[in-house]
Amino acid sequence: MVPGKKDGDWFTSDELLNFPCTDLRTIDRLSVKYSNGHLGFSVHKEIYLSKSVGRKADGKYYKEAW
Repeated sequence: MVPGKKDGDWFTSDELLNFPCTDLRTIDRLSVKYSNGHLGFSVHKEIYLSKSVGRKADGKYYKEAW
């Protein structure tokens, strides 16, 4: 649980933009480790940027990619 959030609370855009990088890396590493490489921010980023999807990490939303 994140300090200041109750279970089930959503994050605002500003909160996500200011989320500590160290915590995001920890969440990613644990997700990758305990899903045997199937889940995690880094895994999904690679899928999103892959040739089969072919999108860029430019901050834009590509509806057809999802």
